[in-house]
Amino acid sequence: MNTFLESHLVGAIYSLGSNFAVVISAMLVVIFLFEGKVDRSTFRWKMTIGVSFGVFAILSMLAPIKVRPGIIIDAKYVLTAISTYFGGPLAGLVTMAISGSSRALLGGIGVYAAIPTLLASWLAGLAFRRLSQSEGFLILRLRDFALLGVTLFVLQLLGGFAFLLFLPWSEVKVLLVDRSIPAMVIFPPMTVLLGLALDFIESRNQAVIERTSMFEQLERRNQELQVLNHSLHHDLRTPLVTVQGFLGEIQENLEHGDIGSCQKDLQRIIDATERLATLINGISKLNEASEFFVHGECANAVEVVRVIANRYTQEARAKNLSIEIRVEPCLIPMSNVSFGRLMNALLENAIRFSSGNSGTQIEIGGTVQQHGFQFWVQDHGIGVEPQYHEKIFGLFDKLNPKGPGTGLGLALAKRIVDSHQGRIWMESAGIGCGSRVQFFIPSSKKLSLSHG
Repeated sequence: MNTFLESHLVGAIYSLGSNFAVVISAMLVVIFLFEGKVDRSTFRWKMTIGVSFGVFAILSMLAPIKVRPGIIIDAKYVLTAISTYFGGPLAGLVTMAISGSSRALLGGIGVYAAIPTLLASWLAGLAFRRLSQSEGFLILRLRDFALLGVTLFVLQLLGGFAFLLFLPWSEVKVLLVDRSIPAMVIFPPMTVLLGLALDFIESRNQAVIERTSMFEQLERRNQELQVLNHSLHHDLRTPLVTVQGFLGEIQENLEHGDIGSCQKDLQRIIDATERLATLINGISKLNEASEFFVHGECANAVEVVRVIANRYTQEARAKNLSIEIRVEPCLIPMSNVSFGRLMNALLENAIRFSSGNSGTQIEIGGTVQQHGFQFWVQDHGIGVEPQYHEKIFGLFDKLNPKGPGTGLGLALAKRIVDSHQGRIWMESAGIGCGSRVQFFIPSSKKLSLSHG
């Protein structure tokens, strides 16, 4: 201990300060580059983390703690492990390659311990990354990063044992003291500091992304409200104008005793009021669509689809249609009400626009995928030309103004899917080719039921 304090104290303090400055610089660069705009799944994120942490590793090696000629202690192992933890295997390999190449250029006997220790640090970062993503793993960041730091400390010491085996015991004791004290000071505190800082930055990034998503949703809602306002002045006003006009006609026909014309006018008023009621009911459902989300609630997809299909059995038979269900057993992260409304809107749309030829089939399908759940409703109806595939999900956007429906069904479906961070789209080759409406609901944890 005295040997270390007398011969290395000033140099160790300088070297420790330099290495911690490198770590703090790494934190500041990550904040500058990525705060509020990071997407960890992109290649750019992985490469930037890998290269930047590799550069920081080089900087840490410029002022290392020199234990013996060619044997140094610096932050390259910490930076390699943390790069792997946050950037993934590719980022860690890039950092390891840069720091390992630089260490090889410095030379000395320590190179033979540095390269395998860097690989071990990469594996440690990868292991902790997998643990943090595994199901049921309790994430306590301070504990995790402290444990990772101690792991790196042990790996760094093990990396030097090959040299200790060829030295006399008196030299081994001195080298262990010289090596273990600075390594213990560097690795756990640095790992905790850098890990917690990057974890905080990541949380801030996620918060910014969520706020941006919320603003985008508010913007969409504002646009929908503008369309709805136009519809209230146009689509809802039209039936009222019809009622007012024919009431005047009835009054005039009654004065002339024309009862037959009055009956026709009354029927037109009834039709107009029914359309008005349908529109009002559709708008009410639309406003409720995004309020069905219940955190943690899941719907049994097969059971809900069967209930919805049974609801339309008679209507389908009346049009010579059959409904085929091909849904994998799964629990989709949506409430029963939300998923039921969604499937109801898609099936109702498919039946309404199916041709009704004998033997025509409507297929409802669903599969469990790696990152979520994909469902579809396939019909063999009138089809939709490709240029209208997005338009049909708009409020009151009917391709045929005189056709059936209110133009709210697919808009309702899109509202529900959007509220669950999913996406919905149309596939159709064109008129007469049928259509297939698909939607995808992401899931951080897939829940599937066994077959049987």
